[in-house]
Amino acid sequence: MKRRTLLMGAAGGSGALLAAGLGSANAQATAKTAFVLVHGSWHGGWCWGQVEPVLNDAGFMTVAVDLPDHGLNARLPGTFGSRPLDAAAFATDPSPLAGITIGQYAQGVIEGAERARAAGAEKVIAVGHSMGGVPITFAAAGSPQLFDGLVYVAAIAPTPGKPAGAYLELKDQHENGKLGPAIVADPAVIGALRIDPRSTDPAYLEKLKVALAADVDDALLATVLHLLTPEAPVSIYGESATFF
Repeated sequence: MKRRTLLMGAAGGSGALLAAGLGSANAQATAKTAFVLVHGSWHGGWCWGQVEPVLNDAGFMTVAVDLPDHGLNARLPGTFGSRPLDAAAFATDPSPLAGITIGQYAQGVIEGAERARAAGAEKVIAVGHSMGGVPITFAAAGSPQLFDGLVYVAAIAPTPGKPAGAYLELKDQHENGKLGPAIVADPAVIGALRIDPRSTDPAYLEKLKVALAADVDDALLATVLHLLTPEAPVSIYGESATFF
């Protein structure tokens, strides 16, 4: 049975991209080469659940990390669990992720690389999806001895001295970005990019699908919506990789 790859915003494309990039390396693939898989905003290590078997079957080791305050470690605003949702309260409830630093996120990637090395990996490649491109860049810049390569899957790749947020301010992002209508609170007020994956409003869920999962079938998306968390900090976008 053909496997489907699961990666919101790049579903179906992530596994294909990796497979294409690894095609020439399959002959050399061994369990001593590891991929540290880093999710994007609102996700967790779970989003690589259908990508990991593809890599494992090709002979590669994988370590899918939960970045701080994501996945099983997620911290949620108190108003998120109240249904029916008080939209006004939800839009002003300070985020528990406000103020988290890119250093904390990078450390999560570094720890994943260290686990891979401890398990016997001789080569470690970090793979970042979307927002995940920011922490893999900082992790590799701060601890270059741990990494042998970086892969960006529809991801932000910051350049030296330029904060990741600068890319989000580009004209093309404002004109063609699909995420804006799905954000339910002012980031400047709550300290985070907030979505509502538990919404029952069909119009809002369509906005989420268009922004994050345009090529994911509805049955799979219904499951994923129960796994997404509402918070993604904005503080990580203001820091520059000045230590390159």
